[in-house]
Amino acid sequence: MNNESWTQPSIVLNAIMASLTLVGIFIAVMAFRASRDAVNVMREQIKASTRPYVVVDLDERGGQIFLTVENAGISGAHNVKLIFPKNMNQGVFQYRRKNESGPAELTRRPIAFLAPRKKLEELIYEPSGHGDGYDLNTTVEVNYKDSSGVEYQESITLAHDGPLGLRDR
Repeated sequence: MNNESWTQPSIVLNAIMASLTLVGIFIAVMAFRASRDAVNVMREQIKASTRPYVVVDLDERGGQIFLTVENAGISGAHNVKLIFPKNMNQGVFQYRRKNESGPAELTRRPIAFLAPRKKLEELIYEPSGHGDGYDLNTTVEVNYKDSSGVEYQESITLAHDGPLGLRDR
C-alpha cells in the first residue's frame, strides 16, 4: 500500500470534521444567545406585569369633580407624589368644597403607600350654583417607587371642560 493514498483521505476527513465542529460551535453560540435574549425578555415581562401602575384622573359625579389616584398594578406603590404645574395651586384645586379653601389633600403630601387595586379620591370642586365654570387641562407628573425601590415617573394629562363634563382624552 502506498502511504500517499492514506494521507489524502485523512486530510479530507479531518477538514470535513473540523468544518462540522465549527458549524456546531456556531449553532451552539447562536442558541445560547437566543436563549439569553428570551430569558431577558421574560424577566422584563414579569417585572412589567408585577409593578405598580399609578393612574390619576378626574371623575365627575353630580356636578362635583373628584381627583382620583389609583394603583392599577398588582404590587404596592410607595411614596406617591403628584406634582402639578405651579399655576394649579389656584383655581379648581383651591375650591374643594363650597366654603372650604386651600389645596386638595392629595396634591399637598406624598401618599406613603398605595396598595394594589386601591383607589383614593378627593372632592376638589363643588359648584357654587352661580354658573361658575372653568377649563381644566393640565399635565400631572406622578412619581412613585415599587417595593424594591425602583423609581417610576409618568406624566398624565387631565382634561375637564367645566360643567359640560369630561372631555375625550
